[in-house]
Amino acid sequence: MFVRIVIMCLCFVIGCVRARDRKNCFCQAVDATTSETLHDWGSIRTHSHWLHVSCRRLRGCRDDCNSHINDWVRKNPTQCQGKNVRAKYHASVCERGLYPEVIRC
Repeated sequence: MFVRIVIMCLCFVIGCVRARDRKNCFCQAVDATTSETLHDWGSIRTHSHWLHVSCRRLRGCRDDCNSHINDWVRKNPTQCQGKNVRAKYHASVCERGLYPEVIRC
């Protein structure tokens, strides 16, 4: 009986440690006029905690995504060929939108 209680307690503790909150910063390069996705990086930053991840941890998602777009335009000008490009970001359940700056390829 004691062994069963110990095993149940261990299973509960292991389950609690595995259960964790995770928030991501997703980023896409989109055409500024048509909103067509030109490049999708998926998650560019992840934060996790065993209990809760605050939205404050994703505060820089918008600027990080814009940096990715600037690097991509500089290194791959043929992929966007003369289009106006914007950063489209999505910070999990916290925030989403388009970066105000438009970059010309």
